[in-house]
Amino acid sequence: MAAEIAERGARAVAELGLDGRSLGVLMVLGGRESATQRELGELLGIDRTTMVAVTDGLEADGRVTRQRATDRRSNMVSITEAGRSTLESADRALQHCEDEFVAGLTRRERNTVMIILAKLPRKEALLRAVTSRRTASDRP
Repeated sequence: MAAEIAERGARAVAELGLDGRSLGVLMVLGGRESATQRELGELLGIDRTTMVAVTDGLEADGRVTRQRATDRRSNMVSITEAGRSTLESADRALQHCEDEFVAGLTRRERNTVMIILAKLPRKEALLRAVTSRRTASDRP
């Protein structure tokens, strides 16, 4: 069941030009304005090389900006208005997937499902697990 929900969500955000890693970066930045690439990688369980590639893609799409931090050894990454708009679209798309998934349930059953889901790990923890698993599986 969880795999089906994850697959639906992955397809929905792929239509926005995102994968789990890039969505994770936007989610983190959406809540904190900026972070270093290193911080983002650590929070999301993404290795340094992959984090650079993810940031490069988001920057090329105009969803984030990157500038040297004050210590000049790291880059600060900030979300742009286009990034915020993409994040809002992703949230709507994921909500739509969730609504479709529980469409056959009564209101009471939906409430029960939501209570159970609230007891599960937060999205960020699940995303971290998914991205680190993908990073490992991407290796030859």
